[in-house]
Amino acid sequence: MDAKKENIVMQLEAVYRERLMQAYRSIKGRMDYQVKLHQSNARIQQKWMIEWIIDQVKKSITPDFEKRVFDNAILQIADAAGRVK
Repeated sequence: MDAKKENIVMQLEAVYRERLMQAYRSIKGRMDYQVKLHQSNARIQQKWMIEWIIDQVKKSITPDFEKRVFDNAILQIADAAGRVK
């Protein structure tokens, strides 16, 4: 009789552990999904933010500013070429 009770207790323990493992896998899957979702959203937001910043910088560069920068760069190159000779 004790062996029968022990066997039933072991079966119940096995069923309990199996259900516990199913719950663990289910919850872990949901949490992994949330982590991937958060990472995807962060990556998309970062991409759009970088594109927006680059667009704003390009818009802020006026033709006059661009000409001054190019003229200054040409002068620096000419100066560096003069020092090399």
